[in-house]
Amino acid sequence: MKYMLLAWLFFSVNAVAALPVSQDLSFKPHHQKIKQQRKVLSKQHAAKLAKNKYGGKVLGVQDLNGKAYRVKLLTNKGHIIYALVNAQTGKVSK
Repeated sequence: MKYMLLAWLFFSVNAVAALPVSQDLSFKPHHQKIKQQRKVLSKQHAAKLAKNKYGGKVLGVQDLNGKAYRVKLLTNKGHIIYALVNAQTGKVSK
C-alpha cells in the first residue's frame, strides 16, 4: 500500500510538470494592458491633437470609456465644434 501511494504521488507530480506553461507570464491587470495598446492616454493629449488639427481654443474634453475622447473647441471664427479623438489610433475627426 505504501509503495502504491508513493508511485501514485510520483506519477501525479510528473504529469503536472509535463503540462504546458503559458507564454504570458506578465501578471499585469487587464486595464493596464488596454492602456498600453492606446496611443492617446490622457485628456490633455486628446485636446492637443484636436487643437493641432482644427485650431482654436479647447473648451472641454470628455473621456468616452477609454475608447475615445470628445473635445469641444471654439474655432478662431467663433464656431463651436466637437472633435472625436480615437484613443487606440490617435485619429482626429469631427
